[in-house]
Amino acid sequence: MDFSIKSYTYLYFCSPMDRSLPAAALKYLVLDENDLSRIDDDSGIVRCTSLHLLSLRRNRLAAISPAVGQLTELRSLLLSDNPIARIPDELGRLARLLHLCLSSTNLRTVPLVVAGLPSLRTLALDDCTELDRQLAGAYRTSGRTGVVDYLRQQQAEDVETQSGGLYVNGVDLRPNSSKQRVRTVATASILPADPPTVVSPQPTTAASPNARPVKSKKPLLQH
Repeated sequence: MDFSIKSYTYLYFCSPMDRSLPAAALKYLVLDENDLSRIDDDSGIVRCTSLHLLSLRRNRLAAISPAVGQLTELRSLLLSDNPIARIPDELGRLARLLHLCLSSTNLRTVPLVVAGLPSLRTLALDDCTELDRQLAGAYRTSGRTGVVDYLRQQQAEDVETQSGGLYVNGVDLRPNSSKQRVRTVATASILPADPPTVVSPQPTTAASPNARPVKSKKPLLQH
């Protein structure tokens, strides 16, 4: 197969995979069951910037390269049946992504950026046995909508915690490492009023025994 031809739009590889991928004009790339253990930045896939569909199902991928965020034309990203434990935040750059399949992976959580994907219509998380229990419950109950709502709720709670809002009845419940010193301002209703100022009397001078008494003047009578 001559990969110098630039008119290919659909390629389906069965094992083994030829690594010299034609980048220009390629829109559909299926690399299922190729025994892939990693996707490097120089693998050729990230050069296929016109891709609409990328399928990497049933490989041995434990991680996805952050370079996947360069495939901004992607509509479908299929990653099921891989031991993937983490999805990079760069996935949030895929503004046109419609379908994201993460079933049968080792994910424990889904990155918050998934909730912000504006075009996402379907999200598959079936048979993810390591998935957080609450997140798995949200998915079973409401599917993609439940996951998105759960992630947004977690974001709101994280923002509240970071802003110092984790208090109950005025008690700071944050971990000691994140607490800041708080100055308590006492009000007049809590502390008693300041005690009145006591002025000590001036000492009197003892009268001399030879001192003559001072006669008081009689008031003048007016006729």
